[in-house]
Amino acid sequence: MFLFSERNRNERGSFSEEEGKKQAARRFRLIFFLRSAVLAFLSINLYLYLDELVSPIFLGFSFVAAIAGGWWAARSRLRVLPALGIAAGAAWLVREIFFFLVRAGIHPAVPASSDFLLFGFDRSFLFLFAPLLLLFLLTLCTLRFRRFLRVEVLIHAGLMAALFWSQGHYQLTLYPHPLIPAIAVIVVVLGELFLLILSQERHQVDGGGKRRAGFLLFLLPMAVLLLFVMLDHYNRRAVSQGGGLIEPTLFRFDFSEYVQLESEISMSDDLVLLYRTEGPANRMLLRRYVLSGYKKRSGFFHDAERTGTLNRVPDYPVDLDDPGYRARRSVRQEYFMVNFDPSSLIAVNHPVRVVPLRNWDSSSFLRVYRVFSMFSEAGPFELMDAGKPEMEDPDYKYYTEYGGDERIAELAEEVTDGVEGYLDKVLSVNEYLQSNYYYSLKPGVSTDGNQLHHFLFESKKGYCSYYAFSMALMLRSLGIPARVAVGFFVDPDLAVLNFYPVRANMAHAWVEVYFGEYGWIDFDPTSRNLAPGENFEFNFGMDMETLSPLIEEILENQSRLEAEEGTPQEEGEGEDFSSRVVEFARRLMNYWYLVAALLYVAMIAAFRFVPLLPGLLSRRPRKQAVASFRAVTMRLAAQGISRLSGESREEFVQRLESRYGIDISSLFGIYQRARFAPRFERKDKSKLKRSRKEALRSYREAVPRYKRIFNLISPRGMVHGVPRGKKGGA
Repeated sequence: MFLFSERNRNERGSFSEEEGKKQAARRFRLIFFLRSAVLAFLSINLYLYLDELVSPIFLGFSFVAAIAGGWWAARSRLRVLPALGIAAGAAWLVREIFFFLVRAGIHPAVPASSDFLLFGFDRSFLFLFAPLLLLFLLTLCTLRFRRFLRVEVLIHAGLMAALFWSQGHYQLTLYPHPLIPAIAVIVVVLGELFLLILSQERHQVDGGGKRRAGFLLFLLPMAVLLLFVMLDHYNRRAVSQGGGLIEPTLFRFDFSEYVQLESEISMSDDLVLLYRTEGPANRMLLRRYVLSGYKKRSGFFHDAERTGTLNRVPDYPVDLDDPGYRARRSVRQEYFMVNFDPSSLIAVNHPVRVVPLRNWDSSSFLRVYRVFSMFSEAGPFELMDAGKPEMEDPDYKYYTEYGGDERIAELAEEVTDGVEGYLDKVLSVNEYLQSNYYYSLKPGVSTDGNQLHHFLFESKKGYCSYYAFSMALMLRSLGIPARVAVGFFVDPDLAVLNFYPVRANMAHAWVEVYFGEYGWIDFDPTSRNLAPGENFEFNFGMDMETLSPLIEEILENQSRLEAEEGTPQEEGEGEDFSSRVVEFARRLMNYWYLVAALLYVAMIAAFRFVPLLPGLLSRRPRKQAVASFRAVTMRLAAQGISRLSGESREEFVQRLESRYGIDISSLFGIYQRARFAPRFERKDKSKLKRSRKEALRSYREAVPRYKRIFNLISPRGMVHGVPRGKKGGA
């Protein structure tokens, strides 16, 4: 039945041994590449700490030299301690040779430059000597000792924890945005798990090893899923601690686009930015987002398309549209980001120009930018004369949507009963909330899940978001366009040389009401009366020990605050490509469960099919035939059908037909010809497609569809143990 069966039996041992060596070599190269990539990532982060002390060229050459040195020491079978001594001595010898060559080539006219070169080399050498020696040692031990790779993975984890230890507490100074290290760390974790799997597979000798490797492979998607769950839990917990307003971007703060009403909150007093403006600052409100959209189930949210405002700091000066509202004055502001997402745009309503400023070297601030806004000075008399403003029907319907909540509508009618004027109704609702409710960090839990009703009709206590949501919905039910704004308030009593510290606990929500030709006017309905039984104080203190060096640094570098070079962007280009990518990734994190599932399926597909792609896509018929046969046997392995210990390929194919009714004999015949025949003719290539279709048809007829789909996405059969006394696989 099978071509070349005798020859296959005679040469099977030597061929299997040769194939096993090739597989081991390929696996070893992959292991070495992955662990070197992880070490390179750690080295890059080390350089980010020492960028002012270490040359990147020196680090690159030294990294390659340490890896190559460890390889050479392992190939030379040197003992660890002597090899370590030789490496250290060689490094110092290179240093002395470099010094000798530079000094020997000194030109009398440029002694200073050569001294500077020696100083730079020596500084890089001294700071990197110990880390590079560790890199040499890890490479040597990984190549010399079979099981050391598992220990090295733990060492990698310890080094990563040490490098990122100072980057906690919402402060990230090594990268421009936390999304970059977040993705990098996830990739490194996946790489480390992959290394564990490969190291386990490298030493398989029996079925128990196969099960252990399969367990490690199953652990990989579980680890990814756990990572996303932990990030989601961390995000939710941090949002509640930020009053439902502030959420973390892994290492620092930003405002949430979907504000939640929490049953209990706690506010951090971390300094997030310094704000400077010209002249005295009244209790200004610094806006981050406008929450114009409303859905009854999800509440108020940021609708970028409807609002049309710029939300990210651009790379070049940008002029924004000015609606030309009446009774306004220009306000110049400067923002010095300390512990906040540097791409976030904060501004007094209404910004008309944003100018990113060039940050100085070794700055304590993540980003610096200037904003020019038109601030409304319209008083009660002007607003009273405005009357009810006109607004186009689609916009009016949008800004008066309140979800059809009859209880809120009835309350609004009751509060404004007998009040006729447009402004008077707004002031009535504002005063009602300020006078009849209490400020509290513990609003309590609603029994029916409606936190806003619990606030308005039961507990009558809450924090700023409750007041803003209530006023906006009450006004909307009265036909008055309103929206919620979130950001920070500025305490005028904290001014130091026109600098105002802004802390996380100064995050605030308020209401903007539309007054036609006067634009959107701010109203703050939050009560100043503390709830009975609650005794707390927000720390808005000066903390001059922290503020003084920051303000001094700004004043010393005042002359360097120049606009970033570039031209104003065209309309619709307010956000650069990187900002859009970051925004997309942040939105994608809301669907972490889908991301985790896709990563799992992609990982399964990569393990199963990527190794076969070179053969399937090859133009060489022999490679196509071998890859086709292996693809079929891989599908069978996913169903738990694979070669037994001591079973030849011929016996395996016969067992498939007799026991499972799966006939792949024709494809196996083509496979044998491709591997052992002196010539693989064109007619054999033409038979390959037909044989492959017959094998797959037989497989589909024998195995139900639901089993094929389920087992195809399971880790079963992806890691093959090598039977005792045999090498190779199907």
